[in-house]
Amino acid sequence: MSRKAWTEEEDFFLRELWPTQNHSAEIIGGIVGRSRGAVIGRAQRLGLSKNGTPRGRRKRVLVPRVERAAQ
Repeated sequence: MSRKAWTEEEDFFLRELWPTQNHSAEIIGGIVGRSRGAVIGRAQRLGLSKNGTPRGRRKRVLVPRVERAAQ
């Protein structure tokens, strides 16, 4: 299987069409000539989310450990 790098034009179409509710990954894939899975993977790598807000990694909250009393 050969991998073709995503072009700026394909990224542009993905960024424009991804947040709209009437464009599925399969439809976008048909427009840019990629598979549904490739479109979903690229959207995740670009940090896109379906509701239009940028996705980011959730910050991990560290909770201090409670020392147990010696029994």
